Amino acid sequence: MEGCSPTDDNVRAILHFPVPNSSKAAHSFFLQMIGFYRKFIPSFAQISSPLNKFTRKGFPFIWTEVE
Repeated sequence: MEGCSPTDDNVRAILHFPVPNSSKAAHSFFLQMIGFYRKFIPSFAQISSPLNKFTRKGFPFIWTEVE
């Protein structure tokens, strides 16, 4: 988007965000935080799709290299 971009501090915060330790943390914090920047991330839906499974009730939380 022309004239609009994320700040360096915000990008740094996302890149250094700790690995979530629960489904709630993966959804509540990480997905919502990066979702704000979806317009700046080409193919965001495809990239974030492995994380969306954690939003399903009862889905076991197992963090692997895919996520």
